[in-house]
Amino acid sequence: MKIVLSNRISCLVVLASSTIVTVSTAFVTQQPRTPTVLLLQRQNNARNPSLSSSLSSSSLFMAKNGRGGDAAASKEEDIELVVKILMKDDDEKEDNAATNEGVAVVGDDVGAKEGETETETETEFPPKKKKKKKKTQAAPAAVVIDISKLDIRVGLITKACEHEDADKLFCEEIDIGDTVGGQRSIASGLRAYYDVDDLVGQRVLVLANLKSRKLVGFPSHGMVLCAIDEENDKVVFVEPPQNANIGDQIICRGYTDQNGEIQPASENQVAKKKMMNIVFPDLKTNSDGVATYKGVPLTTNTSSGTDDNDVCKAQNNMPNVPIS
Repeated sequence: MKIVLSNRISCLVVLASSTIVTVSTAFVTQQPRTPTVLLLQRQNNARNPSLSSSLSSSSLFMAKNGRGGDAAASKEEDIELVVKILMKDDDEKEDNAATNEGVAVVGDDVGAKEGETETETETEFPPKKKKKKKKTQAAPAAVVIDISKLDIRVGLITKACEHEDADKLFCEEIDIGDTVGGQRSIASGLRAYYDVDDLVGQRVLVLANLKSRKLVGFPSHGMVLCAIDEENDKVVFVEPPQNANIGDQIICRGYTDQNGEIQPASENQVAKKKMMNIVFPDLKTNSDGVATYKGVPLTTNTSSGTDDNDVCKAQNNMPNVPIS
C-alpha cells in the first residue's frame, strides 16, 4: 500500500510482508492488506530534523492498532489512521517552525535595536577633544627711536641749479659715497638764503634713509640738514667735521652699539613710524653752534669727537637753534 499527502510530508510504513506504505505524493494507492507495523519519527521540538531525513535518536512509536487501541477493521481504517498520524505530526512541525521563526525575528530585531542604540550612543556622546593650550608668545621688544635710526652721511654738492617751476627750490646733485649709492638728486628750499654759485663744492650733512619723492616734479631722494633761526629768518648749512670723508656716517656717542656703530632704520620704517618727528625736536645747536642730539655732539664714525675739528657745526656757529 502506497500513500502520499504532500511534498512536505514523508513517512515510512513497514508491512510484515515487506509491502511499503509511503506518503510522498498527493494521491493514495493501495496494495493487499497485511498486519502493519508503522515506524514514525516523532519531533520533540522545532530543532529536530524533518520527517524526510533519516531516522535518528528521536523516539519511535509503533502504530499497530486502529481507533481506541483496537485493531484496524479494514484497509480504509488502516489508511485513515496513518493519514491522521502524519497530518498531526506535520501540523506540530509547522507550528514549531513558526514559533522558532518568530523567536529568530524577535532576536534579530532586538539585536538590531541594540546595535542602533550603540551607534546612537556613540554619535550622541563623541569623545571630547582636549583643547591645546596656546603658547604664550613673548611680546616683541619695543623699538627705541633715537638719532641712531637716522642714516646721516657726509656729502658734497657737485651740481646745483634753480628749479624752473618752484621759486624756493634748488635742484642739487650730491655725492654721499658709494656705500649708499653715490650721487643723489635732492631738492632744497634754500633759494631765499643762498645763491646757486654758493652751493657747488659745499660740504653738507645728508639724511639718506628717506624715500624718494617728487618735489614739484623733481625726484628728490634725501634731505640736506640745516640750522634754522626763525626769529631772524636765517637758514644755514650744518657742516661735517673738517677731517671727515665723503660718505662717512654721522653718529652720536652714547647712541651706538658696543662697537661704536649704529643700525639705521629702513626708508619704510622711517616713514611709517614718523621717526623724523620723534628725533628732530632733540636735534639742536648748542651755545657754540655745535650740532647736538639731546646735548651730545654729532661726529663721524671715523672721528674721535674730542675737539672742535671732530664735531659737526652750523655755519657761522649759529647758536641754540633747531636743526632740520
